[in-house]
Amino acid sequence: MIGDESETLARADRAEAVDEPKRTRERSKIEFPYADLESAAEIVRTLNSKSGTRCEINQLAIWLNQSPTGGTFRSRLSAAKLFELVETDRLFVTLTALGQSVLEPEKERGARVTAFLNAPLYRALYDQFEGHVLPPAAALERQIVGLGVPSKQKERARQTFVKSAQYAEFIDQQSGKIIKPATGGPPPSSSKPAISLGGGNGGGQSPRDPLLEGLFNEVPPRGTSWGAEDQVRWLETAAHVFALAFKRRERIKVELETVEGRS
Repeated sequence: MIGDESETLARADRAEAVDEPKRTRERSKIEFPYADLESAAEIVRTLNSKSGTRCEINQLAIWLNQSPTGGTFRSRLSAAKLFELVETDRLFVTLTALGQSVLEPEKERGARVTAFLNAPLYRALYDQFEGHVLPPAAALERQIVGLGVPSKQKERARQTFVKSAQYAEFIDQQSGKIIKPATGGPPPSSSKPAISLGGGNGGGQSPRDPLLEGLFNEVPPRGTSWGAEDQVRWLETAAHVFALAFKRRERIKVELETVEGRS
């Protein structure tokens, strides 16, 4: 079954690699990423967790479960470069200072803002709509085409712009207006209710493992949009987090039993 899934993924990436030249044949007059900012930030986190600040491009693709020559991986890596989170040469990909800031809680919010505005299309749209609610999809796509994006690419450009704006907190939750978020400190604590798994300690701290706490904090509030791709990505992350968290608990339990036995 795993082999079949890997082959399916490989075929999909090969198909995207074939389609990529067709998609870029009509050159855009303004640069924009084919992947959103959150997807680019995932590249940064994956690279850092596996290798620190530098690795081979082929290694990174494999860690992301993608083909090094596939269109999906190339789009994501290109986006990370456009956001100035990574630099690449023929063989290697390296985190920039901005990319490393994404990994630091006290700098992450400001790094997202800077990365978002590094994309020329996003900067232009921010300048146009600052202080205003974004127009409906069709009107926004007309603006995107007016800025120099080919008509065949307008939908992709709009989708990645909106997702990136939400991730970088450029869309005010109360008013829905485009506004640059404050970056003087860490992000405010989430207003999403905690997801209870049962139990409690009567104190102010959650009884859950911090890894699980962080995982559930990524679940968006009820009634908000959560795309299928993001859901799948969350579930894949959850599988790894559960394995790590509960393996760690078992290890601690064994260590405690050993200490008690000695005493």
